[in-house]
Amino acid sequence: MKITDKQRRNIRFGLWIAGLCWGLFFLVYSTVVFDRAVLPWLEVAYTGFPLWVSAVFYFLVVLSAVVIFFWFCNQLMRRK
Repeated sequence: MKITDKQRRNIRFGLWIAGLCWGLFFLVYSTVVFDRAVLPWLEVAYTGFPLWVSAVFYFLVVLSAVVIFFWFCNQLMRRK
């Protein structure tokens, strides 16, 4: 079972996107939530954003990471 160059590019691209999503997630998490650790995980109301905006943002980041993970696993399973 040999990985083709196209699959390598796809895997590299998927990892790059996943790293970008998680990097953005942890950047926002560390700057907004970490210094107010007593608050619930999604509560960033003191920044001026409503709670639902923060919840939607975190949901989209986590959803995109999950989709990219399953895409990556699918790419690994499809190789012949």
